Amino acid sequence: MLDEYKYPFIKSPDAELRRTYGSSVRLSDVLASDSELLEQVKRRIKETVEHGKAKPYLNVRNPVLMFYTTLLALAAIKDDEIASKYVNAEVEMFSRLMEKENEEDLLELSHILGFNAKRCEKISYLNDKVTISLELCSDFVTYIRASKGTEAKLSKQILTHGNVYFNKHYLSVILKRILKTKLQETLRPLKVSVPKTLEDMVRGRSTNTPPCIKKLREKKEKESLTEEETRVLKAYMIDMGEEINGSKVIVYSCEKMKEKGLCVADCGVKNPLQLVFRSGHSVEPLNHGDDRKKVKDVEDH
Repeated sequence: MLDEYKYPFIKSPDAELRRTYGSSVRLSDVLASDSELLEQVKRRIKETVEHGKAKPYLNVRNPVLMFYTTLLALAAIKDDEIASKYVNAEVEMFSRLMEKENEEDLLELSHILGFNAKRCEKISYLNDKVTISLELCSDFVTYIRASKGTEAKLSKQILTHGNVYFNKHYLSVILKRILKTKLQETLRPLKVSVPKTLEDMVRGRSTNTPPCIKKLREKKEKESLTEEETRVLKAYMIDMGEEINGSKVIVYSCEKMKEKGLCVADCGVKNPLQLVFRSGHSVEPLNHGDDRKKVKDVEDH
C-alpha cells in the first residue's frame, strides 16, 4: 500500500501546505518559521550526507513537507556535491522500498512518476526449462527513454507488437532512475534564502560552542565575568556574526587563552573558532574560498 510515510513525493506540497497551514503559505515560509521542521531538516541532511544513507520517513511528523522543504533548502544552498550525495542516498532508500512492493503498487508509482507502465495480455516463454510469464509492459519508445543507462536495457526484455515486457524488478529499476532525475531537476538553484544555521551546517560549518566559550556563558548566568572574560566572550560573539557596537575583533588563540587561564579543554586546535568552522563534518563544500580564508585568519592570531 502506498502512503506518504513511505513515499512522500506521491503527494503535492501545495495540497499539504494548505491542509497544514492554510492558503497563501509557501515552503520557504515554513522553512524560515517552523523551528521544529527546520531542526528535522538540519538533522536529516547532516546524517544522510555524513553516513551516505537516508532513513525512511516512517517516524517523521509531516513527511511530505519534510521531504520538499529539505529539497528546497538544498536547492537554495547551491552546493552540487552535497546535493548529489543527498539525492543518491534518498533514491537508494526509496529503491529498496520499491523492490519490496507488489506489482499493483509499482504500477501506481509508475503513473505518479510519469512512466506509462501497464498490464498487457500475458505472455509466457521458457528459460532453462522454467516457464516465465510476464504482463507488465510499456510501449517501445517510452521504455527506451525511461530505461536508458540502467540495467533494464532492451536486450534483456521481450519485445512484441510494439510493447516491451518486463518483470517487477526491472520496473523498480526504471522508477529509480526516473525518481533520481526528478529530484535532480528539483534541486536546480533557487533564489530563496535559508536560515544561516542551516546553511552553515550543510556546508560543514559547525555550530558547536567551544568548551571555553561554553564555560564563560555558564558563568555569566550565575555571576559577573571579569573584564578579560567579558572581552573574550564579546570577541567570540562578534566573530560568529553577532554585531556589538559595530566592533570587529578576533578572539584569542588557544595559546593566549591558556596564558590567561581561560582554556578548559585540549581541543586540538589553535583557536576556539576552528571548532566552529572545522568540526567533524566529512563534507567539504565546493565553494569554500571564504571559509578557508576565515580559518586562516583565525590561525594567524
